[in-house]
Amino acid sequence: MFIWLDFVRLDLAVKNILQEYPHWLQVLKDAPERIAAAHEHMAGPMTVALTGMPGAHDPKAVDARLATGVDQVTALRDKYAKAKAFVDGFAEGWGLLSADEQLVLTEFFMRGGSRDGAEARLVEQLNCGRSQIYSLRTQALRVLEAWLYMKLRDHMMAEGAMSGY
Repeated sequence: MFIWLDFVRLDLAVKNILQEYPHWLQVLKDAPERIAAAHEHMAGPMTVALTGMPGAHDPKAVDARLATGVDQVTALRDKYAKAKAFVDGFAEGWGLLSADEQLVLTEFFMRGGSRDGAEARLVEQLNCGRSQIYSLRTQALRVLEAWLYMKLRDHMMAEGAMSGY
């Protein structure tokens, strides 16, 4: 989660994290199926292209296929672990927000729609004016910025990067 972090621009970091969150949720959802498919591909029978041409025998083909499959499975597992760490880490900050703040941030940053569409939906759902919606948005972003600052500070302290502070 710390790839976006910069003490100076935590506001941008929070917005990037909010926009990336649906992607990482999708990775968590799809990874088990993709890992199973990669295992199945490694264990499945070798397919021969039906071109009508005689095939050349490659004694290392099975080894190459298995090595490629192991690399794919390892990469998928690494991506799954990264997604799990991201989603689990962000859940702590997300839990600090009220339901209305979560709804506002979801509409503005996680749905991928237009700003006007988010405003219209929120005015309808929350039964309040645009200024109150933007106030909730700003408040929620500030809460996440403070949470992220603390996470970054703790992370850097653990690594000894801020031992002089």
